[in-house]
Amino acid sequence: MRAITFALLAGLALPALAAERAVYLVEFERPALSEFRGDPGRGLKATLTAHGVDLDSKAAQDYLKHLAEGELRFLSAAGERLQRAPQLRASYRLVYSGVALELSASEADALRDLPGVRSIQPEPIYTLDSDAGPGFVGAPVVWAGSAGQPPTRGENVVVGVIDSGINPEHPAFAEVDASGYRHQSPRPQPLGLCASTPRCNGKLIGIYDFTTESPRDGIDQDGHGSHVAAIAVGNLRTARIGTQTTQIELSLSGVAPRAHLISYKACLRSVNGQPGQCPGSATLQALERALADGVAVINYSIGGTPSSPWASLTGGDSNMRAMFNLMQAGVAVAVSAGNSGPTASTIRSPANAPWVLASANISHDRRILNQLVALSGGTPPFAVADGAGLTGSYGPARLVLGESQGSALCSRGEDSDFPPSGVSNPWSGRVFNGEIVICDRGVQARVAKSNNVRLAGGGGMVLVNAASDGESVVSDDHSLPSTHLGFAAGTALKNWVRNTPNASGRLAGAQAVRNPAYGDILSASSSRGPDLTGAGVLKPNLAAPGSSIIAAAGTGSGEATLSGTSMASPHTAGALALLRARRPNDSVGALYSALELTAESGLRGADGSTPASSLDVGAGRLRVDRAMATGLVLPLSAADFSREDPRFGGDPRRLNLASLYDRQCRSRCSFTRVVEGWREATWSVQAPSTGPIRISVTPANFRLLPGERRTLSIEVDVSDPSALGRELDARITLTPDRADMPPLNFTVAVRSDIGDLPAIDIATDRDRGVHDTSFAAAIDFPVLSYQLHGPVPASVLNGTLLPDSTPTEVFDSEAGTRTIFVDGSGAGTWRAEVSAGGGRDFDLFLGRDDNNNGVAEFNELRCRADSPSSAETCQMSGTGGRFWVRVQNTAPGSSADAFELRYAYVPDSGPANPAGYAHGNSSAASGAPVSFRIGYDIGGLREGERAFAALELRAGTSANQAFARLPVTIRRSFESAPGPDVLSIGAPKRFLLPAQGQQNRLVLDVPTSVGGLQLRIRSVHGPIEAYVARASGNNIPFEVPPAPAESEALWRSPAAGQDFSLTLTGANLGGARLYVVTRNGGTQGTAVEITGEWSGASAAQPFAYEHYYNPARSGHGLFFTRGGGSAQMAWYTYDEGGQSTWLMAFLDRAALESNRPVRADLARFSWAGETALPVRVGQVTLTPQNGRMVFAWEWQGRSGSEPMQLLAAGTCTNLTGRGIADASGNWYQPNRSGWGANWITRPELDFLVLYLYDGRGAPRWVAGQNAGYNASMSLLQARGFCPWCASFNIQGQPVGSLSRNFDAAAQTLPGFGLSGTWTLNTSFIDGVPGSWVASSSRMALLTELRGCP
Repeated sequence: MRAITFALLAGLALPALAAERAVYLVEFERPALSEFRGDPGRGLKATLTAHGVDLDSKAAQDYLKHLAEGELRFLSAAGERLQRAPQLRASYRLVYSGVALELSASEADALRDLPGVRSIQPEPIYTLDSDAGPGFVGAPVVWAGSAGQPPTRGENVVVGVIDSGINPEHPAFAEVDASGYRHQSPRPQPLGLCASTPRCNGKLIGIYDFTTESPRDGIDQDGHGSHVAAIAVGNLRTARIGTQTTQIELSLSGVAPRAHLISYKACLRSVNGQPGQCPGSATLQALERALADGVAVINYSIGGTPSSPWASLTGGDSNMRAMFNLMQAGVAVAVSAGNSGPTASTIRSPANAPWVLASANISHDRRILNQLVALSGGTPPFAVADGAGLTGSYGPARLVLGESQGSALCSRGEDSDFPPSGVSNPWSGRVFNGEIVICDRGVQARVAKSNNVRLAGGGGMVLVNAASDGESVVSDDHSLPSTHLGFAAGTALKNWVRNTPNASGRLAGAQAVRNPAYGDILSASSSRGPDLTGAGVLKPNLAAPGSSIIAAAGTGSGEATLSGTSMASPHTAGALALLRARRPNDSVGALYSALELTAESGLRGADGSTPASSLDVGAGRLRVDRAMATGLVLPLSAADFSREDPRFGGDPRRLNLASLYDRQCRSRCSFTRVVEGWREATWSVQAPSTGPIRISVTPANFRLLPGERRTLSIEVDVSDPSALGRELDARITLTPDRADMPPLNFTVAVRSDIGDLPAIDIATDRDRGVHDTSFAAAIDFPVLSYQLHGPVPASVLNGTLLPDSTPTEVFDSEAGTRTIFVDGSGAGTWRAEVSAGGGRDFDLFLGRDDNNNGVAEFNELRCRADSPSSAETCQMSGTGGRFWVRVQNTAPGSSADAFELRYAYVPDSGPANPAGYAHGNSSAASGAPVSFRIGYDIGGLREGERAFAALELRAGTSANQAFARLPVTIRRSFESAPGPDVLSIGAPKRFLLPAQGQQNRLVLDVPTSVGGLQLRIRSVHGPIEAYVARASGNNIPFEVPPAPAESEALWRSPAAGQDFSLTLTGANLGGARLYVVTRNGGTQGTAVEITGEWSGASAAQPFAYEHYYNPARSGHGLFFTRGGGSAQMAWYTYDEGGQSTWLMAFLDRAALESNRPVRADLARFSWAGETALPVRVGQVTLTPQNGRMVFAWEWQGRSGSEPMQLLAAGTCTNLTGRGIADASGNWYQPNRSGWGANWITRPELDFLVLYLYDGRGAPRWVAGQNAGYNASMSLLQARGFCPWCASFNIQGQPVGSLSRNFDAAAQTLPGFGLSGTWTLNTSFIDGVPGSWVASSSRMALLTELRGCP
């Protein structure tokens, strides 16, 4: 393939941009040469064939001429439209079809409708994202020859590096290496700028410069590009490294040391420690030029804000589009994953593109140690700490903490201070005197901190990782003796020094040590998956060494130490060059699969111990020696990617990749993979068959000849409930029958999908209520439970935003964005919603301010909602801290748009959540509906306002079995007048009082003996009026009528106000029912809160622990029992459907027995498997009054009260001659706690209510009654009336039987002295599912005996 030279691409000087203009990429509708499939109508033949792209062909020359003519027509039309000649920055014809122009925003708008234009968008701005590395990835084995393949070091393979330029004088790029090998250029003449300068040779065969950086000579002014190039293809050489405090000697080499290099400068130098910027127009020129120059492999250690790779195929990211076309042309592209870790979903673009190979950053097995030794004073936490640092020795010297002098970071400000200048020095003058200072990692550059210590008089430094940094350490060349410790050792050291005034130690000095334990540790900064843009493939693809990599410096002949995925990617590029040298005709997809199938598994996370997941490291560590020896690969072409574009009905899961990736694996998912033989072998397949992920592969054994293909059918089963909602990793291993072939691994990365879960949106006009909904079970759920967190009122921000001129770059500046910060303590959920007027496109981003610098950064991102919509929602859960919400206006145009942002932090709640609850099915079969109810209290929320909650679904009974958090929005749709309600002393009553509305049915029942009452009535949003009146008579009706007239008030507010306090006393207060009336005469609703407190002592009197009921509403009632310091109340009643249900309250025994009002939470129990789970569903208040008890309740969003009286007490009975005088109380089964019976037994009455659960786990009860004790009892199920429903005569229907036998009066089981054996068999009827069976169950008395009168 001969090189094609376009004058516009050859590195000519470019004019400066006009101040009001920027560079825009104009994409044409006509395809680029690398994707053109012919146009018979114009007599143009396809340039993309089954064999790739031949730039020498007549078809290519004809089409290039056609593209050039079309470009001229566009430029002419653009000039007429703009009334000026457009300033052309670049033309693109090979991998992208279009031009780069200098335009203003209005000019860009003016050109969008010109014929032949597909899109016009601002150029994206990307950023720049070896000693032991080649050996760690297996390159020396390939250099020596293996598996029947002759040796290769990449001879005759051309690698293009798109980066910050090159240091052409460095020995890594010399024509002759240290072994005497002389490179012979495969090109007839030097390329690019080398045609006019003597800088190139047989190794470095081309230099280009597409930047505006002066002088435009392609020379590396940053150091990044030279370093990257040397890792990939640098010559064998011996180097002395370290310059400031020590030097050590190492033998260095690139992975493919005899490959040839072309440098494409497209990135500017770093400024103030920030990565150098890489204008999209320049990187696109470089990609275009690389195809023209015939490179085989490209390294692209550059990245930007994630965007959809599929959208790039029809007008999105131009660089990803170009890389797709390069793959079609047979060029392999290695890219860096990004350095935005350690959080999930930080993979960048173009690393998320399915057609490139993205590398994560791991450590290798070589570390430049600088051990901390000779620790003295107290009891040191260790004898030796293996820190990293390319510095000399120092000490012994005293160890001190930077925090002791006011700066734990040993730095200040927000600037990274790199290269170190002292601008971040937090100290004035010499505050140290030769001590070794311990500094925390973070914010500023590592070497800036050591420089600050030096300036402040320190003699050495120990740098300590934060928890988020884990155990990944870097061997930096510091300006004074220093070492870098991981989080565990560093934390132990700091704690010891804090408690040891005379602690001291010594830095032993740098030494190069190889140890497998140092390798395969993921860098904390390495970007992780899953991708959030809808790419649908596993990213990163694999991992390679990228931490403390020593390679060519940007100037001179020395070496530099750099870290990042930028250093990992060139290891992969070098490996691709070695493979291409021996496999010149294989597809790019086959080369990718060879590397992924043979990667080393068993990598560790940043903490050095936790296994790294496939979302962290892809297939594992690069092993090019195994890839060269592989017996099979996966055929895959660029056309396959086009076919599986999900925007047009494709499915990325069908791509023939080495990974099996599915974020929506519902119970089971299927894959098909086609393997192609490279070498003859018989293969056996092994896959996990137990555990949360189970895999079967057909065929399990097969033979494959070179060139032969075989289809594998793969079934993945994640139906185990413990898998639901989890990211699951597994390996499918293919083992050959030959010792000279490595086993191969398919990487399986699936998420057990929950199914289509509802986002719950509740519109209500009430303060309290319930909402029922359901979803279809994705799997069989033997156990289900629920926990509602919140609701919490949402804060609101209304504002306007100008459109962001760089909509694909969310974090490049504050322009076009608005950011707020939200604090939360403890575990919880962060939720935000944004909506924009006029259908304008706004996006929403949610993250955690991990470094506490008050700046929203991409590597802190946790949730993004960036669909083309005017309304977006983001929700995330996690531990407490400071979180940020960022809104971005991505709509086109130049006018500001209005938006509304709502946000809240919802702390995690327990089962006794006072603001809401949830309960539902406790089990479900796959496909069956899971029905559940949410109860809420949003007292005081006004019309249009919202509250946020999160419903946690659990495939078990504990929080660690949660598989989903459903977003819940409760919005006040209308301000209705409040309904009947009960005020309970000891708990605030909150409600909304609408404009011109009143609450005249809020009642408070006063106990018989009380000295007084204090009330406080407060209004939040405006003045109100209030009064308190007494109901006439002592009758408490079922329905609460309106209050007496204000003329009958015991107290009234003197005038409208927002805060009233009052005290009521008097003999006629006790035993009364009081109304607390509030009126709002204003024009807007207001939230009202009422609190109260009793005064005066009540006379103690005995409390009967018996059964209570309302004779006027017979058919439900209360059972009271006692045990220890508490009392229990069981409420047997009916739900709104008339089915029996029961609830429980645990009471203050002392208050109950002192004739005082008692308030308690009301709990509903569900049966989940073999466990009873309580959840707070309301509250009750018991008020002793005139020889009766007023029972007030709040439940199901309603309130009510009714008088209860004691069922006439009787004497005790003797049970079956066993001498048991009293057996009344709460009986339960100790080894199956959660069900039982409340039993009253007397000589004339044997009455028992069994509290049980139906087939869905809902609480149900059945009852039985004998005229005197009998061991056997028939059981009845009744349909009755709910607490707020009209009463009627209740009849029971037979549903089963109970038999009871009792032990003698001696304690044989836990309880209060009685036990026995019960047999129960009941089957529910009348629409209640299931049954309850207990065969010869050992039962015990849970509570104290009631005593015999």
